[in-house]
Amino acid sequence: MTLQGLKKFCKAYAPQFSILLMAMLWLAFIAVSWAEAAGTANGAQAAGRQLAGMSGDAPAKSDEYDFSWLDPEKKIYVLQNRRYLKANHIMLSAMIGSASSNPYRNAQSFEGRATYFINEAFAIEAFYT
Repeated sequence: MTLQGLKKFCKAYAPQFSILLMAMLWLAFIAVSWAEAAGTANGAQAAGRQLAGMSGDAPAKSDEYDFSWLDPEKKIYVLQNRRYLKANHIMLSAMIGSASSNPYRNAQSFEGRATYFINEAFAIEAFYT
């Protein structure tokens, strides 16, 4: 392969390689944070059981939240105490607005959304614009 051929190849495939490289770097950083969180999970759970006065052999309840992502050295945690839960509920919302970016054209916009919450973390949403 000549120098001209190499230049053409690099010029033709530079965007694809740069996107691939950025994706690999992003995944590497995310994987490191996941590994750190998994490594501290056992320490955080043991600290939480110790604060609650539980023994280390007690099995975790399925309805208890996993605090493995929290800092195990912290002594006080703040939790959100919500009165209304989202699980198995529907949420409807609507937005109306006007666009004023062009002085010679007025545009009105409407957006409607319907959301069904499967559980507290996941939902299915449909929208119309």
